[in-house]
Amino acid sequence: VFLMEPGWFSSGVFAQGVIDMHHLEKTNTLNGAIDLVHKDGVLKLEYSIQIREPCNKYQKNKVEVVTNLKFYPPFDNKNIPPVEIPIGQASGEERPAPPQPSQIASNPAVAPKPNAPQPGEPDLMVIKDKDKEDAILNQIPESEIPAGLTLDDILEPDKKELIQCFSFLEKYSDELEKYKSYLIREGFKADAKRIDATFMRVYKETLMLKNTIESGNLDPEVYKNNLIKIAETDEKLLGLYKSKGLKRAAFIEKRLEMTKQEISEM
Repeated sequence: VFLMEPGWFSSGVFAQGVIDMHHLEKTNTLNGAIDLVHKDGVLKLEYSIQIREPCNKYQKNKVEVVTNLKFYPPFDNKNIPPVEIPIGQASGEERPAPPQPSQIASNPAVAPKPNAPQPGEPDLMVIKDKDKEDAILNQIPESEIPAGLTLDDILEPDKKELIQCFSFLEKYSDELEKYKSYLIREGFKADAKRIDATFMRVYKETLMLKNTIESGNLDPEVYKNNLIKIAETDEKLLGLYKSKGLKRAAFIEKRLEMTKQEISEM
């Protein structure tokens, strides 16, 4: 959703936000509210969306591979060759059965390639197994928490203060959206709802930081110092997470790499 700057021919965006409409798969009415982020703050937008029928009522049919050709004669007595117009396979025509396992074994042409990627959880830059890993971190003694950090810091490595690196925010919001789509596709709707809440929070931070940078309201030196603080914190978090064998170490490792890259380019 874009709210444009005032003026008849204005092309400038004053504020923007995102409406998640995946719920329209099962319902024809969607009511809610979103935050439209702009350089001076946030505007609340209430909305109501109605469609004739839920999206999942309609089925998508695949087009069959063309197997028959019909030839039409020339239009006149000139030497015009026949025009080949493809006609779809007749509905009553019997379709070939899919290859059986025994056929695949005996026919290398239909056998799957040994290095073909198998379906599964995508390797994205997101925090996975959070509840399980939080339980481990909640059990560590205070003496093992790195100096200058709190229990909240190690439990919430993607809280607002630690994600204010623009290149990271863009990548993180994109990865969260992909992960949400994967969870919905695989039927993990409760997990998808939790990831969606994180995505909306991170996407809002992305827009706010982008608007602040583009409007010139962020001092480059202040931004660089913030990046340095984030990198110092990530060095401590990375050491702790690796020592405990936690998956979120990979998340911190990638963020640290991107933060250092931004610092080096300033």
